[in-house]
Amino acid sequence: MDYETKATNRRELRLYALLFRSICGFTPDECIDPIALLDRLPDLEGFEDVRYEIVYGNELPKNVPAQCTLTDDGYLIQIKDTVYIGAHEKKTGGHRMHIIHEIMHVFADKLGFKPIFSRQLTKDIPVYRRLEWVVMALAGEVMMPYDASKGMTVEQLNELFLFFESIRKEIDSMSKFEEIGVEKQYASNSIRQANFHYEQSCYLCVIRGRHIECKHCHIEGAHAEVIETFNRMSVKQTA
Repeated sequence: MDYETKATNRRELRLYALLFRSICGFTPDECIDPIALLDRLPDLEGFEDVRYEIVYGNELPKNVPAQCTLTDDGYLIQIKDTVYIGAHEKKTGGHRMHIIHEIMHVFADKLGFKPIFSRQLTKDIPVYRRLEWVVMALAGEVMMPYDASKGMTVEQLNELFLFFESIRKEIDSMSKFEEIGVEKQYASNSIRQANFHYEQSCYLCVIRGRHIECKHCHIEGAHAEVIETFNRMSVKQTA
């Protein structure tokens, strides 16, 4: 059983998937963590009315791993605890896809892919007008964009996923470190204080084994900007 919705095609859905990645701040080929995305959704423009909850297995039908419903307050995504644990701790592909699938139900609805008629037999609906097909296609395109995966074998796709996952974790870790360093730069009230915080950040970068290239470091850029600002202020005061 499925719902009929407005007609679409793969090319259009690929563009929508790229749009979703852009809204979330992901690059076209960046690995997405569905669990982290769940927590971020309410902070994204257009998704403020989305919330989720973890439920026991018996709270949803046996063959329903997760579901999305429209409430008076917005969208509610319910996820069975086994699915959430599988996606979060075991990184099981199927469980991760269940979660993205429900997020795509929200996205599809916001794009205007709403049920046109009452639920009916799937075989009676053209595939390009099936709501579940639209959602499944969006989920697949979001998790593994076509242009980033065309021509790859299953083994290559798996290796690519694991590679991006490891890179994502490394970048997330660095970003937090750099974020703190940048904040300290902009909070400095003198060149001396800015230099002190900068040297401290460099020292921590080395002893913690981060070894971020200076030319790619956001702290380096913030420090240069802050020093330039203080120098301009000094010139104006002298003049």
